Amino acid sequence: MNLSLHNIHLLALVHVEDLKKYTADAVMCTVVAELEDLHNVGFTVEVNGQKQHFRCFLTQVVGDNLGLHSVLGFAENFSRATYACDLCMATQEDMQTNFSDSETLARTPQLYDMHVRQLEQGVITVTGCGIKRPSALAIIQQLMMQQMSCTISLKVFYD
Repeated sequence: MNLSLHNIHLLALVHVEDLKKYTADAVMCTVVAELEDLHNVGFTVEVNGQKQHFRCFLTQVVGDNLGLHSVLGFAENFSRATYACDLCMATQEDMQTNFSDSETLARTPQLYDMHVRQLEQGVITVTGCGIKRPSALAIIQQLMMQQMSCTISLKVFYD
């Protein structure tokens, strides 16, 4: 992964008050619609007199912890959330005592989907799974998993 600043591109601008009131999904709905169109319909360009058609695939979402949690619908209060990690089901206590990823349950797309269904049915709360709400990007992720893997990546180095 190349972390230089010239490889970071602006996706959208939004006022923080709007994010608090409407959540990141309100902003992401437009982005999701555009991504779905680029995947399903694609676009055509002319190169050297020949038309070429392209379809696009979302392959990676990169961000810092708070940004990813906001966009992906995970709990954003890392110090109070029981399950604060978006990669695994480690509790706060687990994070202080376990230092091997083999000791924790990884968050898989299937586990995510199960937790979202249970949230919607009222079976569990954010405390029980670390997810506040389903993400608008989940639609894209489901679409991409049929074609190729879409990954979530954390920015592990800070400028």
